[in-house]
Amino acid sequence: MRTSKPCRLTGRVTAAVAGVFLFTAAPLQAAELDSVRLRVGAPAEVGDIDGGALGLTFEPASTPAWLGWIGDDMHYEAALSLWTNADPNKDNVYTTHFGPAWRFRPWPLGDRGFLEAGTSIAYVSEQRVAGSDLGSLWHFTTHATLGYELGTERRWHLGFRVRHSSNAGFASPNPGLDIVMLELGYQL
Repeated sequence: MRTSKPCRLTGRVTAAVAGVFLFTAAPLQAAELDSVRLRVGAPAEVGDIDGGALGLTFEPASTPAWLGWIGDDMHYEAALSLWTNADPNKDNVYTTHFGPAWRFRPWPLGDRGFLEAGTSIAYVSEQRVAGSDLGSLWHFTTHATLGYELGTERRWHLGFRVRHSSNAGFASPNPGLDIVMLELGYQL
């Protein structure tokens, strides 16, 4: 975990963006299950912790018009993670998050490569992780995934994902937590 000063400004911007998207966009759109994603990895700079996640993405009927400037390849993601060796007093620490994400296809990545970026609200089952106080059980997250679609129907993808979580300065301390994971996804 980082021992630098709290990431107050970044956290507050993330919190504001997540709040607007989650409480305005999500209820407006009916969405259906689109893909299943499995992740393995670990928080960066945190000793022996490792873990995995099961993520589900939900495709809205359409992107809300006022969010179209970000991109029209939008989906919602819900995930449940399990970290082992994260708390000496407990066997496991669980996290869950939900929020919107967008997929972009920059031309240098070809027709199968993509970048995905998103923000969400997260819950962590323990406030202390690897001996560090996260300040709160509730966090705001941002993530970015670099991925590549596989197979003739392009239903599978492999990805490299980086996620940052913090309590956005609403609690003290606010060290933030960076998580690096490999992702395997399947589009239904």
